[in-house]
This record gives sequence, C-alpha cells and structure tokens, in this order.
Amino acid sequence: MAKTQIQPTDSDKLFAALSYVWVLFVFPLVLGHHKPFVYRHAKQGMALFIFEFVIMSIAWVPLFGWIVGFFGWLFAVIVSLLGIGHALAGQPFKVPFLSRYVGN
Repeated sequence: MAKTQIQPTDSDKLFAALSYVWVLFVFPLVLGHHKPFVYRHAKQGMALFIFEFVIMSIAWVPLFGWIVGFFGWLFAVIVSLLGIGHALAGQPFKVPFLSRYVGN
C-alpha cells in the first residue's frame, strides 16, 4: 500500500527555509522535530552550519586558507539559497556532499 504524502503547510515551508540561515537551524531542529519535512531540512541546515564553521576555521590560514575559505563560502551561499528555494517550494533537497552525513 502506497504511503500518502502530506503536503507541508506554509509555516512548515518557512520553518524549513529558516534551517539554511546559519545558526538558526536550531529552531526548526528543536521545534520541528515531529514534522519530517521540517526535520529533514533542519538536519541538512545543521550539516551546512558545521561545514561553514570548519571553513571559517580554515580561512584563518594565510593563502591556502583564504582560497579554501573563499570557495567554501561560495559553496555555502549557493547551497543555502538552493535549500531555501526548495524549502519554500515544499520540495525535498539534498545538500551536495553533506547530506550523506545526516542520514537523508
């Protein structure tokens, strides 16, 4: 028997989009844990935040760190915008390279 897919509400979509705004992933992660759509986006937002923190730490290293930091931040901004767009559209999204670490 096929599982029926429940459409996320507008508030779920906004909450899921909030997941991709730096440390604000905490609110959907804690408050939306009972809603699979919100929780899936929040876990990916957490993975993206950890990635951003690592990139920020590497960026302190002269030359090599600056280059890695620039491309890392560019990746993070693009993925954040894509995640926000998918969340607001009510669609699932997998963060490239990072989604495998959060079990999506």
